Amino acid sequence: MMPGPLLLLTLVALCLAAPKDPHIIALDEKSTYLEADILPDKAQVQNKMAVRDNHRLWPGGRLLYQLDFDTESNRYVKDLILSAVDEINAERCVTLTTASSSDVDHVSIRLGGDYSSHMGRQGGAQNLTVVAETIHRGSVMHELMHALGFGHEHNRPDRDDYVVIDFSNIHDTAKPYFKKYTSQDPVKDEQLAYDYMSLMHATDMYDDRVNIDTSKPVIWRKDGGQDLGQRSMLTPLDKQRLRKIYSCEVCKNEAANNRLFRYPGDCSKYISCSNTSPYVMNCPAGLHFSLDLNRCEYPITANCTSLTNV
Repeated sequence: MMPGPLLLLTLVALCLAAPKDPHIIALDEKSTYLEADILPDKAQVQNKMAVRDNHRLWPGGRLLYQLDFDTESNRYVKDLILSAVDEINAERCVTLTTASSSDVDHVSIRLGGDYSSHMGRQGGAQNLTVVAETIHRGSVMHELMHALGFGHEHNRPDRDDYVVIDFSNIHDTAKPYFKKYTSQDPVKDEQLAYDYMSLMHATDMYDDRVNIDTSKPVIWRKDGGQDLGQRSMLTPLDKQRLRKIYSCEVCKNEAANNRLFRYPGDCSKYISCSNTSPYVMNCPAGLHFSLDLNRCEYPITANCTSLTNV
């Protein structure tokens, strides 16, 4: 039975909507398709993890989004997206909520031919695409985590201590997915263990669009373990990293009293702890809070950029 004209038009539209940049591909292990994963920054600031650039976090941990597709005709897609949103919100750290017509900075969730997202807040409307035909809650969560500002776990600067990547068995178009971040990219004091099973980690993929020889893996663990990456849930380390980057519950114990923490998404503010309660404070005019120095400094020293000077 030949597909109808409407189906053909839909398939063509999905193909045209897919990003063409071969440097942003990734693999979702729950399927056999490539996802155009991390989109280039709108401001052309490349090869940086958003977690270091405070301006690329969402102010106060509040990410705004819109469902920019026909939700009536795609109720199942809508429900899965909302389920992914609920799963992240359940951590009670960040808040993903619908944008109003007056909100300038927001994530526009659309249907496309690939899964893709910018990494962190870009300023204005920024696209996040999902694939209606193969949608999976974990893959949506993966893209939402990118939008929140998280890169890939397997590209950490120290990843070579934990995994082996056989670049000789990877097609050139897929190699950028395994490009290691530099030591200046992540937050310096993150100090969290390597997470083999992170929602943001590559899997032991076998796909002819990635593997030159599909009988051999392209990535494996150095410790001999078999499990690698998943698209089902946030791991304990994923949750810990989310809380650390977005300064969640930083004042929950007495040891934090009189300490300062960054306020996500706004370089001119910081969080001060007193009697286990957080207080949002303003730096003196013209100064930015420095995560490295733990005080307000001149912007050139604070290493905390803003959307107006990237």
